[in-house]
Amino acid sequence: MSLSLILLLPLVGFILNGLLQLGAGARRNGIVGGSTSTGATGGAKLAGIIGTCVMVASFAVVLIQEIRLLNLPADGRIFEETLFQWIQLKGAHGLSVDFSLRFDSLSSIFALVITGVGTLIHLYSVAYMKDDATPARFFAYLNLFCFFMLTLVLGTSLPVVFLGWEGVGLASYLLIGYWFSDPEKVKAGQKAFIMNRVGDLGFLVAMFIAFQQVGSLDLLQLNSAHWSTEGGMLTAFGLAIFFACTGKSAQIPLFTWLPDAMAGPTPVSALIHAATMVTSGVYLLTRLSVVISSSPVTMSVIALVGGLTAFLAATIACAQSDIKKILAYSTVSQLGFMFLGCGVGAFDAGVFHVMTHAFFKALLFLGAGSVIHALHEEQNVFKMGDLRKKMPITAVTFGIGTAAITGILPFSGFFSKDEIIFKSLTSPSGGGFLFGLAIVSAFLTAFYMTRLFVLVFFSPNRVEKERAKKVHESPLLMTVPLMILAILSLVGGWFGAPYGAEEGETAHSSLKYGVMAVSWLVAVSGCGIAYFKYKQVQTPEKPISFLEQGWGIDFIYQRVFGGGTESIAKALDQWIEEGIFQRALRWSGAVAQLSGTLLRSFQAGSIQAYLMMILVCASVALFVFVFGWGPYGKL
Repeated sequence: MSLSLILLLPLVGFILNGLLQLGAGARRNGIVGGSTSTGATGGAKLAGIIGTCVMVASFAVVLIQEIRLLNLPADGRIFEETLFQWIQLKGAHGLSVDFSLRFDSLSSIFALVITGVGTLIHLYSVAYMKDDATPARFFAYLNLFCFFMLTLVLGTSLPVVFLGWEGVGLASYLLIGYWFSDPEKVKAGQKAFIMNRVGDLGFLVAMFIAFQQVGSLDLLQLNSAHWSTEGGMLTAFGLAIFFACTGKSAQIPLFTWLPDAMAGPTPVSALIHAATMVTSGVYLLTRLSVVISSSPVTMSVIALVGGLTAFLAATIACAQSDIKKILAYSTVSQLGFMFLGCGVGAFDAGVFHVMTHAFFKALLFLGAGSVIHALHEEQNVFKMGDLRKKMPITAVTFGIGTAAITGILPFSGFFSKDEIIFKSLTSPSGGGFLFGLAIVSAFLTAFYMTRLFVLVFFSPNRVEKERAKKVHESPLLMTVPLMILAILSLVGGWFGAPYGAEEGETAHSSLKYGVMAVSWLVAVSGCGIAYFKYKQVQTPEKPISFLEQGWGIDFIYQRVFGGGTESIAKALDQWIEEGIFQRALRWSGAVAQLSGTLLRSFQAGSIQAYLMMILVCASVALFVFVFGWGPYGKL
């Protein structure tokens, strides 16, 4: 079975839903005949069926390929397929790039997550978007996003990966600003798009360095090539790749777009900002792990930025009141854990956390969507409370997701996060400082997630009376994906338990169990403190202002890159545009007008005036010829 089907099926879904949307638009505008009386619900079902079916089929192809892969010898588990020749540049330094796909142990994990979790999110969206005016457009964007994300993880070379990299940026912009009639949502989409483009500069620089140093852009060849350690180009390549990853995976300094991206529909948050797009940076670092790990400087920078991001985002999450903003900052923090794992050399643990995070974070976002749906778009957790009685399925599944992300045994997050924490202490590129950041971040994670869970489901009812009358459990199309993700969040960690492929090592077994006990006690402590603090909350708390505002980082960016660039633009406009160019134009205009006036005065129509002009000009010419420059000397 062709690997290309994994990509082509979501692309077909995009095309079909795009045509469906065009047809619906034509009927609304009276361009073609047909009834529009079926409403948005019928359109959502048809678009949802198309979008979900192509994802189910793509997931089935991935599963078949995975089974084929596992039947191969361990050292030969790889499939490749070339679709067409893409770039062919001849010359002394020619470049040949085929549009090829590669399916191996790493890309298969990401493909399973994208298509598997993506299928559940598509199914959930059928009910969630049933009243939307343009559901076919929504599902077309979802399918397009999945197509580009699969291109990213299956591409064999940096240009093909970059095509998917840019494509998910475009699709994410379309989905975040899906409700484009709201200026705030449009602004959020633009912010995500621009900040990702800043990071993408690093990707381009990395490609130039790779081609100059190795002469190839194939990912396997980059890992196997001999890189010169002179001149710092190896470190430059690693740092350029990492800078690109800080944009897509929301790390310091390019993380502020992710919380604002919650402006999109909740299924978008679950798909893009929990399970797929934001983990693409972890994928790229792991795919190039041989090259990246050859530079100690790069590894140290990745580990430090990851640890600081995990800590910083966790502190901000503690002060938020919007249910989706809490989960957004939680995503940033968990991504920090993944980068910390990569930076200390635990690439396997980072990918393991990608998988478990996809399960429990998609569950939490979809659970939040269920709550928002039941409360008619209310998102403030201090206007919720005691919802477990009316929404038992959502409450139980959300609780499982909360336990998984906090790292409570035996839930999935415990295993993947614990390995990262252990490596942050024992790895040569780790140490006490990074271990401390990881432990404190784990405590804060347990605190803010339990705070969220208690405020929504267990604290006294604070729901407005009009909303409280209509609260009910979500329909099966929304709760079935929650239940499946809850099961995966419960058992998913056992796929790699207890410490992945390195469990055979016994030298540090006592230290491993010690770290396990510490991280478990830290998680339980955070949960307990939050539970007793918020179980009887009646009124909103007054959060620490600078934490609520995200440590003022957005304000700084606005002043430096917003206000600062505006001031520079005004100064340039005043000094250069106005002072030089505009003034020069005014002077040239005045000179032209004056010369025109003078010349016009000689065009009076008088024979005598013309004769006088001829005489004067002839006299001047004779004077110059006789006494001026020429064979008769100089004046």
